[in-house]
Amino acid sequence: MTPKRIFLFLTVALFIFLGLYTWNRKTDHLDSAANATGLEATGLVLKPYHWIVSEIKGIWENYLDLVDIRAENDALRVELHEKQELVSRLAEDREELLRLRKLFQFSERLEWNKVGAQVIGRRMGPLAVLESVMIDKGVANGALPGTPVVTYRGVAGKVLRAGARSSTVMLLTNPGFKVAVVSQRRRVPAVLSGGGPGAPLEVKYIPAHAELLPGEMLVTSGVDGGFPKGVPVAIVTSVNPPAGNPFLAVTAAPLAEIDRMEEVLLLQRPPHSVGRPEKPSPLEEVETAANMLGAE
Repeated sequence: MTPKRIFLFLTVALFIFLGLYTWNRKTDHLDSAANATGLEATGLVLKPYHWIVSEIKGIWENYLDLVDIRAENDALRVELHEKQELVSRLAEDREELLRLRKLFQFSERLEWNKVGAQVIGRRMGPLAVLESVMIDKGVANGALPGTPVVTYRGVAGKVLRAGARSSTVMLLTNPGFKVAVVSQRRRVPAVLSGGGPGAPLEVKYIPAHAELLPGEMLVTSGVDGGFPKGVPVAIVTSVNPPAGNPFLAVTAAPLAEIDRMEEVLLLQRPPHSVGRPEKPSPLEEVETAANMLGAE
């Protein structure tokens, strides 16, 4: 482009600028258009910015809310666990209270002194040398060998060995356990002994002519002096004719839930019966006479 044309172009541009400037001073159209255009351009830039900022802020607030909710859920979960443990403990306390209440109501009928004890160990079943449990009472609490042990349902056994603060109780299911009993209705006397692990109790020395039926309760007769009179022991389960001897073959099931008992009572002789001269117990005399009768 020649210098003449450049000069002409600049002159025309100057006149157009001056004309537009003068016209804009009078009408403000160019300023308004410029302002509108600038605002629109600014809006196009700021709107995405504000949207991004708003989204980020919302995400952050939601995250904080989720953190708070998670913390609250964790706290509620811990509280729920504590409440469940409390309910479980209260339920266990209630069951224990019911058992102790039954045990107390049962013991009110007995004149012998009573000492409560808890079962702290078990040795039961086919692999056990002795059907027994361990309790938390010993000689210091009057738990001497031979001391009767009962539950609210009835006879559980007797103390076999006693330490200072704990004792071993031989259960009535043990073959070495024996107690004099009598049928509750027909008052048929007998001797009950343990049959061993998983076996029924044996009821011995009942004459063949005796009237005894399954379902009848057997209670302690008190003649042997080892147990007070009238304590429930077992329920007769079968009565069969004699097989080569003068006595019925009778079996029974214990009333005490020996495999589930947790609390027991130790029965101690009244003070006025302590110190009597020792003599063969009536139970031993009954067994001796019965053995002699069977031998005949």
